[in-house]
Amino acid sequence: MHHNRVQLLKQAIASLESQTYTNFEVILVDDGSTDPEAIDFLNDIAWKWWEQRGWKVLKERNNYLGAARNAGGMFYYYSFYLFIYLF
Repeated sequence: MHHNRVQLLKQAIASLESQTYTNFEVILVDDGSTDPEAIDFLNDIAWKWWEQRGWKVLKERNNYLGAARNAGGMFYYYSFYLFIYLF
């Protein structure tokens, strides 16, 4: 889950992309970012992620943590999931 924390987001994504274990999916929920740098970054990776890995970027309006989790939870495929929060 992400809201206007582009530097932390970039670090988290770099970590996910460098994993050697590849049998996982990522669903990134943008919780209503207003930072132009964050919005541009998410727009840049959204299609690339989907095309190359099948990962998803969901854009939601800024609600609360539970709503963002619920939004992401509707799209996961695997049996186990882990939430990563960027505060």
